[in-house]
Amino acid sequence: MEVYSSCGSVLGIKYKNGVLLASEKIINSGKTARYFGIERTMRISPTCLITASGEYSDFQEVTTILKERQESDFCHNDSHSISPKSFHSYATRIMFQRRNKQKPYALRLVVAGIESAKPFLGTVDVYGTPIVDHYVATGIGEHIAKPILIKAYAENQSMTREEAEKVLTDAMTVLFMRDCRGYPHLEISGIEIDANGKVQVLEPKDVEINTKNRWPSPNSVDLPI
Repeated sequence: MEVYSSCGSVLGIKYKNGVLLASEKIINSGKTARYFGIERTMRISPTCLITASGEYSDFQEVTTILKERQESDFCHNDSHSISPKSFHSYATRIMFQRRNKQKPYALRLVVAGIESAKPFLGTVDVYGTPIVDHYVATGIGEHIAKPILIKAYAENQSMTREEAEKVLTDAMTVLFMRDCRGYPHLEISGIEIDANGKVQVLEPKDVEINTKNRWPSPNSVDLPI
């Protein structure tokens, strides 16, 4: 299992009406920044989003498998759609099967959506281990940024979308300042239930971390990107 084009950490958190996901818009080759402005969150159904950290080509392959499964289900035209929980369960089977073949996907998947009018958020690791929680973090973010998510959710479990976005931005800022492969340009995506009770996939929002005057040293250099 080798990683050539790697994606950084992903953070996710539930809020009152939905789920928000935050990721850096960059793909690295080792520790070298390679591809910029990459959108890493994919919509695989009207009620489900998926993103990941790890090998980007593996993520593209898994996304293709899940989208083909969604298209096959849509063609049945039986008024039934695959739920985010089912996609999450299916992803565990995909990851576990590849692990048993000794050709694992080098990924940590994050699945978000609306399940039975409630937010759903879960992860699947390289071994196919499923985890469902109110907040998730992958990569080095699990060690650095997750405590921020835990504290924020414990203090306010009914936060608004704006509050959830601020929590993710603050956590990604801390992660950027401590991760040598961090990137200040973020993508925040989400899915929620609107005022009419309909599921709505939010337009991805570009957020830029303020890197100026972060390190008050005459030797510090502002990022040109």
